[in-house]
Amino acid sequence: MTVIKRISLINFILILTSCSGSKFKIEYFNSGAIKSKSEIKVIDGDTILEGESVTYYPNGKIYLREYYKNNILDSVSVWFYNNNENSIDLLQCVRDGKYFGSGFEYFENGIIKQYRYLNWEEEIVYYRKYNELGVLIDEEGHGIPLSYVDSFKYYMNDTIPITLGVVNPPGVDREFNLLINYEDGTFDKFAIPLENKTYLTFLGSLDKKGKATCIFNLNFKSENEVVSSYKKVVEFVIE
Repeated sequence: MTVIKRISLINFILILTSCSGSKFKIEYFNSGAIKSKSEIKVIDGDTILEGESVTYYPNGKIYLREYYKNNILDSVSVWFYNNNENSIDLLQCVRDGKYFGSGFEYFENGIIKQYRYLNWEEEIVYYRKYNELGVLIDEEGHGIPLSYVDSFKYYMNDTIPITLGVVNPPGVDREFNLLINYEDGTFDKFAIPLENKTYLTFLGSLDKKGKATCIFNLNFKSENEVVSSYKKVVEFVIE
């Protein structure tokens, strides 16, 4: 996914401290206008990005707003049109320095243009396209939940952390549940509220030995009827 737009070279950089104690790194265009302003912290002489970072068009309108944790891009990145309203062009979720999860692209009038979902490798695995009236015109890919289990071997009474990525297209009701099947034929079932989340970690308690299987089920619903269903299966061992 390429979303880079080039702006002219800067002339100089300043490090400033506000009255509240916050420090900022400020870059300028040759014209003297601010090109970017980033919250930072200084540790052992090293400048670390921490907090909001805003990049501007030469006319002073916002081009890009990002957030950092300990010098790593995180949370959400938002690109803006260089128009009178400075309206949102693209909003993309970020996790641990990578573009991951839901992304929303908009027309200049604010109507949704495209929804896309990126996997851990920053590849588009699902998208929906809309026309300028907001009507769905194309859909491609799958809504299979992305899952990551920290290890495939656990011990009795361990807590298993399962990281999930779940698509969240606009205007779609979602229902998500997790089923853990044990070797003895018993199972644990959990209904997990998604709200507007596309990324969450679930902690499950393991109280039986042997082979086990996690089954992640994601349903898209319309008027309480399931219209699409996606499943992901992960196997592991409990000793």
